[in-house]
Amino acid sequence: MSIGKIILFVLLLIIYLYLFELLKHLLKQLLFFLSLYRNALCLIMLPWFISRRAVYFGMLAWLLARPADVECDIVVARYGQSVDWLGALVAFLQSHRVRVRAVRVYNKGDDFDTSDLVHDLHGTPLVVKRLPNVGRCDETYLHYLICFYNKLPSCILCVKDSSTRYISGYLLYYAMLYILRAARNRLIGPFIYFPISYRLGNYKQDDYNPSHTQRVAPFIAADPRPLSKWAQDHVQIPKVDAVITNTKGFCPLSVMISCGGLFSVPKSAVQKVPREVLERMQDQLKIGDNVEAGHYVERLWAIVFDGE
Repeated sequence: MSIGKIILFVLLLIIYLYLFELLKHLLKQLLFFLSLYRNALCLIMLPWFISRRAVYFGMLAWLLARPADVECDIVVARYGQSVDWLGALVAFLQSHRVRVRAVRVYNKGDDFDTSDLVHDLHGTPLVVKRLPNVGRCDETYLHYLICFYNKLPSCILCVKDSSTRYISGYLLYYAMLYILRAARNRLIGPFIYFPISYRLGNYKQDDYNPSHTQRVAPFIAADPRPLSKWAQDHVQIPKVDAVITNTKGFCPLSVMISCGGLFSVPKSAVQKVPREVLERMQDQLKIGDNVEAGHYVERLWAIVFDGE
């Protein structure tokens, strides 16, 4: 066999394997979405907005099928925005057979009046707890997951007080309803699949200037950098290292990340991750308010809990 034929054979084999991985990837996603509901019409990945650094996606689902029961805690990371919309959200979810076990607001900003919110929740327990203003929303979620690690409901819905700045009203409520039902099987917060050319492991955040009115503290770089080295030191989960360094399987096609501080996750996925891992991640966020490690954790949620 000539060298030319050998080279041609190798090239054809590579193309075949790549196309096989692509088809497997697409079929996997199709089967996942079809498994969520029977006779349901879903509009997936409705854009919230496009910024220079990230693409945020909300999700809208018009449910034509009989909904399945879901139990959840709503975990709210609050700093300075109103959370009056939580009453309407809870009423909407309950009307779609979502059992809200409790609404837990973790406040890192000024005190706020909860009397109207208690009335709007119509008996759903409201727990407000003050936390030090460190680590932004990701530290808040870690705080909850660590504290309730052995007492979690079937699903957890994590939201920020500023979620309504990007998507509001029933569009937001349907998005939250959708990701809650999807979380019975896996995490699927507002997400994006980054292509193979996007090297998540090389990600670094050199500065952060939020568009909202929150006070910006001095930026604290992660130790070590970039994200791949930070994950190796502080997460220490082999599957996470494999995904973010694009070494998972042959020709990895994409990595999934969840942006925007809005996502849901099932209890089973949380409890597959040792509590010590969550504690190590939280320790890295407690060092300040404006920390690079927070951007790392934001991009790791989907991978840590799902690994796909």
